[in-house]
Amino acid sequence: MKRIDFRYALEWPFAFSESFISYVNFSIKGEIVFFEDNGLIIPLILKKKYFFKIGYILHKPFAIDRAISIDEEEGFLYKLLCFCKTDLKLHFSKTILHVCIYHPPRMSKIVLEDIGILRLSFQGKKDIDIFNNFQPQYRNIIRKAEKDNIKIIKGLDQIPIFYGLYEESMENENVVYDSIEAIKLLCNSDYNNIDCLVAYVDGKPDAALLNTIGGGNVYNLFAASKKKPKHKGSLKFLHWVAIQEYLKQNIKSYQLGGIRIGNPTNNSKLQRIADFKLRFGAEVDKGYHFVYVCNSLYYSLYKILINIKHGIEKNI
Repeated sequence: MKRIDFRYALEWPFAFSESFISYVNFSIKGEIVFFEDNGLIIPLILKKKYFFKIGYILHKPFAIDRAISIDEEEGFLYKLLCFCKTDLKLHFSKTILHVCIYHPPRMSKIVLEDIGILRLSFQGKKDIDIFNNFQPQYRNIIRKAEKDNIKIIKGLDQIPIFYGLYEESMENENVVYDSIEAIKLLCNSDYNNIDCLVAYVDGKPDAALLNTIGGGNVYNLFAASKKKPKHKGSLKFLHWVAIQEYLKQNIKSYQLGGIRIGNPTNNSKLQRIADFKLRFGAEVDKGYHFVYVCNSLYYSLYKILINIKHGIEKNI
């Protein structure tokens, strides 16, 4: 396992790109590193927070010239996690982003969480095949939206409009959300791989998407709409317009984010979002996210302090 210099290209998953990693690191403020072993590469952020040493794993190992097997992934992750413990002296390492699933090795002190990635596969399909797999109610709503002449505008100049809708959505859900500065870092790409789409109803923004492209796949990073949309089909129609465009570009799949499986969430917001995406006919790729505990004492203390912090913030 060795540290390497890495230069991104569009053939790589977007989670390897400078713009995306800078966006993730905006809140972490750690050291961005890439490690390689036998042609497989993985991005991490290393962070020393107070007296804790943490490794944030951003994507599963990837090879540019071939697909890798589950056995190869497990073997690589085993080497990486041992390296994090013995050489980097980390207290724990964890996956943090719902952009892919992992197949970690079965090791002691590894904590698994069942995760699924919602994905619309485009390979071998035409737009009518995708559309017919939508829930019937969605198809009717989209047909009505087409007749109602919702206007779609695409371009990075729409970022401020998107952010206004995103901010309104997050405040309506009463959750923590990214600053405009973080979003601008994400969009600061030299590879023309960021799509911002806004749906306008009667000349006013009603819904928006922020997507990114990498490795032949599209990833829906954010979706937002007005608290009380003027047209109930604006966000669904926006996804459909994006899907049609991506089919023309020979994109392999449209990834709609993560979902907890095996242990259903009690969070009505998360379940509502998952149900919304599943009704597009998304498949669920199943795997894991994980925490590898190198030092049980430090990890237990870290969890206690995080719970105290969240409790204080909740009561402010």
